[in-house]
Amino acid sequence: MTWLALVYLACVVITIVLIVYVVRVYGDLRLIQESLDKANRCSLPYEHMFPRVAVLLLAISLVVGVVARPSGGAGKPVPYLVKPTDTLWSIAAAHYAGDPREGIWKLQHRNHLQGTTLVPGQRLVLP
Repeated sequence: MTWLALVYLACVVITIVLIVYVVRVYGDLRLIQESLDKANRCSLPYEHMFPRVAVLLLAISLVVGVVARPSGGAGKPVPYLVKPTDTLWSIAAAHYAGDPREGIWKLQHRNHLQGTTLVPGQRLVLP
């Protein structure tokens, strides 16, 4: 799972929890309000702010969950055809900045290579 999927899952869970909580609290408030005498009821606008805030947070979490998309920052994998003189070291040095050993490790893991031997004509995926 990517971090974006985890964020979306967290938004969905928070949304469900808020819905359940708002329904329970708002339902309890209605029962209490109906039992109160109308003369004793307060009508201040900020008195019932929690359900409004909960619904606002619910809406925000739904918008974030719908709008969030993967960034695609890693880029698309690039196919590479091994030439007769190629080695993992030469491919890594040509396509990856810095230490070629890290590029070799990426190439081996991405292409499921057991060793360092390459065959001309072999197709590799450059991560």
